[in-house]
Amino acid sequence: MREEKNKQVIAWTVGVCSFIVIYVVSSVTLDKMGVPTYIDYIDSKVVYTQYGSEVRYGESTTIGTALCLLSVMFSARFGMAVFTGRLDGGVSKKGNIEFVAWAFGITAFAIVSWVISVFTGFVESSIFNIISGFLLIGFALAIFVGCKRWRDNRTRIIDDSLYD
Repeated sequence: MREEKNKQVIAWTVGVCSFIVIYVVSSVTLDKMGVPTYIDYIDSKVVYTQYGSEVRYGESTTIGTALCLLSVMFSARFGMAVFTGRLDGGVSKKGNIEFVAWAFGITAFAIVSWVISVFTGFVESSIFNIISGFLLIGFALAIFVGCKRWRDNRTRIIDDSLYD
């Protein structure tokens, strides 16, 4: 029992440390490439909502949010691999396919979002913001459908190979 607890603590430590390393290194690399992951307001900004007010000092970009999600996904896999002692982390082939589909979808959406923001970032127009919002929704749906079809095809191949 004690050995299992130690293994769990080590796995969690590896997962958390790998999250920090993946997120920080990727964020710094993207920032050096001119792709912002966080927009720092020069002065604090007070935002009023129906629940009260809050002070904001900056906000994450879509790329920053995607980077955070991907960092969590990969660091969880590292922790699982350490805990199980297996490279696959004890995850089934279908689970691996699901993981790849989510990772690709999140990455594709972040890239599309960044490209749209590059083209629309210089325009101060509410109609342009609405159009870019609809474009993002459309691309998100297309990416989701594409990833789902890819995942379904791959899992069907696995299911078919089980019965051969």
